[in-house]
Amino acid sequence: MARDGAGDLALLSIGELARASGLSISALRFYDRQGLLRPAEVSAHSGYRWYAAAQIEEAQLLAALRTLGLPLAEMAAVLARPGESASLLAAHLDRLEEELTGAREQVSSIGRRWGATRTGAGGAAGGNNRRTPDSGEPTTLLVTASALADGLRTVRHAVGDDPDMPAIHGVLLVAITGALRLAATDRTRAAFAEVPGAVTGRFRALLPTAAVDALVARLADMRGQAELLLRWRKPRLSMRAGIETVLEEDLPEAAFPDLSHAIPKARQSAMVDGAALARALATTPEVQTWWLAPGGALTPAGSAVPEDAALVNRDYLADALQALEEQAVRLDFDGPAQPLALRRAEDPGSFSVLLPITPEEREGRH
Repeated sequence: MARDGAGDLALLSIGELARASGLSISALRFYDRQGLLRPAEVSAHSGYRWYAAAQIEEAQLLAALRTLGLPLAEMAAVLARPGESASLLAAHLDRLEEELTGAREQVSSIGRRWGATRTGAGGAAGGNNRRTPDSGEPTTLLVTASALADGLRTVRHAVGDDPDMPAIHGVLLVAITGALRLAATDRTRAAFAEVPGAVTGRFRALLPTAAVDALVARLADMRGQAELLLRWRKPRLSMRAGIETVLEEDLPEAAFPDLSHAIPKARQSAMVDGAALARALATTPEVQTWWLAPGGALTPAGSAVPEDAALVNRDYLADALQALEEQAVRLDFDGPAQPLALRRAEDPGSFSVLLPITPEEREGRH
């Protein structure tokens, strides 16, 4: 039952707010513990939570965001600035569409290998009209050659070469609305870039390492040719500049790993001078491990451990800084044992993720 609290403002019980918002009582308790929706008042005697009537709308927004599967950190960002959340929600929608594209590819792969088919509501197999990599329709992407070359160079250092993991032998290409996303990993680090472009259709494919290097070299020679037209028909990728074919490549079927959980939530962020970090590494090249503090300070591993610092591999850090062109960099830090990210300040979609050296690995180095 609603009651009058301080200042004669009507307060709602947690049950009343649950009914008004569509959230369960347990969900409201969880969001209180996470700091997303604090009660207006908590009884010191009984521990009961009481909410202001104005919080109904916040709770309803939380309920809507929850149905989208939005991560808690992003839900908090929307609640803090609901009028500025369009880009964040659009990015989440793109992630969902990427996952759906990947699921469609997997279903098609299962169908090709084991003869499985999918029957829609109308009874016809494959009744979905959405354009997918296996639909036989080409996907086109118009990007500038220089932007594509820059994106590939940004992620190239993280490409894997483990002979037991061919799925990481290249750069993942994912076409989304308005951009081409690039990703690479060797399982100890990862790199990402986003190349703006005009996209019709969607696709997700692994471009093998040799093709990546050949394409970067080819793009470097393309002066005066501002745009590329990319057409994709499984299992072959074609890139053209005007009427000239830039690349023709057979694409492997590869289950590129899901890297979403390796991207830091940015509990702490700091702007750092990438060039200064690179110079610090260059002064003592014989030191292979460095402490990197949340504010960006670097300390050789033999020194006293700075508070909350992560131990990182010198070469991996140097590679990441070079790929980001040693500009102003945003350091996203979740903790000394958690992945950390270095983002290009003016282009946050281009970034590298490093895994800190674990205590077990530290012992193995001594």
